[in-house]
Amino acid sequence: MKFIGKLVSKFDYQQGSNEKGQWARASYLLETVESYPKHLAVKVIDGLSNRIAQFDALIGKNVVVFYDLDAHEYQGRWFNDMTAYGIQSCDPEPPKEQ
Repeated sequence: MKFIGKLVSKFDYQQGSNEKGQWARASYLLETVESYPKHLAVKVIDGLSNRIAQFDALIGKNVVVFYDLDAHEYQGRWFNDMTAYGIQSCDPEPPKEQ
């Protein structure tokens, strides 16, 4: 799945290690491009992929975010989880001269 919008800001960052090695997790705010824009919190999990650096470089720009949706149960309640696995810039090209 994908959303197109502006990557507004980074608002959460955590890091640590476990038996598999180092990990990092960051959350970003994405504003969709629609008549009535929506704001989405997107979580990025990083091991050796350097995804967080890719997202950091595109803050403030128009992007396409590729993500997976999943739900998790906690104490009898279900919560949606939106985890991004890719991003690419889609800033418009400069106007062409005629």
